[in-house]
Amino acid sequence: ATTVGPGSADAAATLVGPGFDPVGDPELLADLGIPGERLLALCAKEGMLPQDVTAEVCQVIGCGDEVEELREA
Repeated sequence: ATTVGPGSADAAATLVGPGFDPVGDPELLADLGIPGERLLALCAKEGMLPQDVTAEVCQVIGCGDEVEELREA
């Protein structure tokens, strides 16, 4: 498994492919159960929009239904 930490754009490019240059700390949500590797993979997944990534992250951390209610309001 590839470990991706702050400032490791080369490792992230290896994880998701060339042309991917993440910004920020991919381990930001690791405390909540979303390791950096998974977050980067979600963001790089073809067809994923920002709201799709947000919805999936919220499901994992246990507030998916609440966030969906807010989005529909």
